[in-house]
Amino acid sequence: MGLFRRAASAVNQVDPATDLTLALSPSIRRVHTLEERGTPANGVITGVRFSLDGDTTRKEFAITTVAAGDRFGIRTQPPDAHRLRLGLPVVLKRDGNRAILDWPAMTAAWGRPDEVLAQDALKKPPADGVVDTALDARVQRHLQKWSPVSATIVGLIRTSAMGVPTLNWDIELELADGSHAVSRRDEVPSYAQWWVAPGAAVPAVVDPDDTSKASIDWPRFALARYEDVGFDDDPVAGSIAAELENG
Repeated sequence: MGLFRRAASAVNQVDPATDLTLALSPSIRRVHTLEERGTPANGVITGVRFSLDGDTTRKEFAITTVAAGDRFGIRTQPPDAHRLRLGLPVVLKRDGNRAILDWPAMTAAWGRPDEVLAQDALKKPPADGVVDTALDARVQRHLQKWSPVSATIVGLIRTSAMGVPTLNWDIELELADGSHAVSRRDEVPSYAQWWVAPGAAVPAVVDPDDTSKASIDWPRFALARYEDVGFDDDPVAGSIAAELENG
């Protein structure tokens, strides 16, 4: 079990009213200090880094402050993960070279439930842009070997397993030549879900031996949407994010 998950588990096992709080990992103590004493600041998500930690996707974000251009790194597993996307204005609590998201302030402004946010302040922030090594290995192979095409999403079908909805979608695409292709059981990363809806243009690749099979380059898609983000936007109608919030 990684440090982040051990620290998150410890929160549920410690009574903060006792001296056992001192036994928490340094990361948990740091987050508590930032929550209590951190100075509010406004920033923008300028970097997204997803990587695998066993069976879990580690989600890390680079935040650049609006006033001074300072950069902070935050690792988190947000309950509304689809809201944290490249270009999003955010509210921080900062102290020195560390910061965390002021999640209660953000969820209150959005009118969303004030759920506990597991997060950690990183010593070094990710690079700007989007790096996702947690993409399905099958998709990563396709992006390297298949033929690049321009495509438009024309349909989304959420898949299920034993009658239970999954976080995978069959995504039907219309290609520039008018033909159709499908990206099957696509585990769309949370940083892209806001805009994944019929009518969205996406960078894709198709199997040169069977152009009805496709995969989508989600990091490039999210990077191209950087300028489209506002703090209080509503999810795009018909998008994965809208389905998740209404579900």
